[in-house]
Amino acid sequence: MRLAKYVLLLAVVIVIQGCQSAAHQSVSQETPHMLGFGISLGDERFIDDWRFTLEMMEDRFKPDALLVENFHPDKQPYRLHFFLNYEPYPVIYNGEKHTYIDVEVPGNTTVDVPIEVPGLSEGVHELLIVLNRKPDRYVESDEFIPPGETTLTRLARLHVGKKTETDVSSHISYEMVQVEEAEPLHMIFLSEEPLTAFDGEKLITAITEPEQLDNLWLHFPVYQPGQTFALMVLQDTEMITQTYLKAENTGVAHYPLNLELTQPENPSNLIILLAGNPFQVPGTDEEMYEGRMVYVNNRITVHIE
Repeated sequence: MRLAKYVLLLAVVIVIQGCQSAAHQSVSQETPHMLGFGISLGDERFIDDWRFTLEMMEDRFKPDALLVENFHPDKQPYRLHFFLNYEPYPVIYNGEKHTYIDVEVPGNTTVDVPIEVPGLSEGVHELLIVLNRKPDRYVESDEFIPPGETTLTRLARLHVGKKTETDVSSHISYEMVQVEEAEPLHMIFLSEEPLTAFDGEKLITAITEPEQLDNLWLHFPVYQPGQTFALMVLQDTEMITQTYLKAENTGVAHYPLNLELTQPENPSNLIILLAGNPFQVPGTDEEMYEGRMVYVNNRITVHIE
């Protein structure tokens, strides 16, 4: 019971922080009793107050700055994952192409990670950057590490040339998800049964038995009728699930998660990313902070012996 209360308290704190800063140029994690880290994407071409959409004529995006901020007193390992239109995408770093980059940042230091996103066709693209702290840190079944302590995201909308649409968004096939009328959870989490309310006792932090893979349910909030989502699941650095979801009504959605794991006998971490209303242009703060929010799970380790 104590663990469940602790999980709920930390989740509330982190979700509030995430809602306030998810769309800003700089996203930082700093909650009580935790040391922080952050990610900043700087560029002169942003055209809105949210620093979400930027316009360019070039077929490549080289931001003025991509900063990883380490507020811890000691050095920390970080991994940056890159997605374009919700698929892993190789960026150029140090003259080579990578879908992810590992960096080590000294204590109380900010480093610039100079990248270039090549091969952009005319139209609108969405660039998602995921910053993962201590990517090889594994957890036990009774250990809870909230998302804000390990993972931050930065989403940007790249408008290339004069074309206002993207070929990707016009060809999306959505899966309809089951939604129950309930107060939205304001977070995502995994359990072994459908739930309409958060239950810290049933929250999954580790997958250690093969039977668990047959009953994985992802829970997430739906704030708007007809809201859509891009769902991505990584096992360490490999994408193992990618799909688009749609909910007809508001409430709490339950989605059965079928995972094709690679070598589950070796420890690995799952990163679940759920991006709201992909490719839609927000018109209000509510649409930006709730509708376009990118949710991340608590740390979940897979180790089936």
